[in-house]
Amino acid sequence: MVIYVLRYAEIGLKGKNRAFFEKILIKNIKKLSKDIKVKKTQGRIIVHSPKKISFKTIFGLASFSSVVQCKPDNVSIYEAVLSLKPKLDKFRVSCQRIDKRIPLKSINVEKDVGALLFAEGGKVSLKNFKTNVCVELIDGSAFVFIEKIECFSGLPVGSQSKVAVLLQSAKDILAGLLALKRGCSILPICYGYSDIKLLETFGADKKISLKKLDELDQVLKENKCILLYSGQQLKDLSEFNTDIEIMRPLIFYSDKEIEKEVLQYKAAI
Repeated sequence: MVIYVLRYAEIGLKGKNRAFFEKILIKNIKKLSKDIKVKKTQGRIIVHSPKKISFKTIFGLASFSSVVQCKPDNVSIYEAVLSLKPKLDKFRVSCQRIDKRIPLKSINVEKDVGALLFAEGGKVSLKNFKTNVCVELIDGSAFVFIEKIECFSGLPVGSQSKVAVLLQSAKDILAGLLALKRGCSILPICYGYSDIKLLETFGADKKISLKKLDELDQVLKENKCILLYSGQQLKDLSEFNTDIEIMRPLIFYSDKEIEKEVLQYKAAI
């Protein structure tokens, strides 16, 4: 069984409606596999999975880590660290006590566990470290890890209104991804470009194929889309025959910037 600790992005800044965003985020996480168990706790989401899994395609997450769970005491944490077989030629210990009910203080964990690892032959380097041994005290347990995998942050898909993206070329895919990142439910409308695998991986709806551009306004209204996203740049700016508001997030992007950003999303799958 593999255990993961998942961390929020913007959701953590929400107030009274935070639970609304958390519920949608957890729903999206569960779509990754029917075999995983998901638990929300203090500012974190704990996932138990029978196999390794990546959460990089889930908008709303800031990062995740594969962890070892143990009792919240220095010896157990030390043993958990050793089970990860980290390189200790230059290391530091970083602890965050999220569960304030746990009596351990973060600074004491850092000092005491660091001393035990130093006794094993490790070399401490608080600034120029190669390995950051991390401990998070959550929900009555200690979770130990040495790697934090960054995600794309944003808001969970489905937490905002439904929009559409008009796919005329590959760059429109990035416009759609940026809409998904803001939490929108997105309808891909294919007109000249139909490869939506990347959009589907990040949570887009099934595509609709458009035969004539004149049908665009009707399709938008039938599907109750409040905005239309387009990957148009300043150099190829044109209007569409619709009274739906048009969003052009790539208006000031260069071709190289678009290519670079799309590659980052592709690398996540």
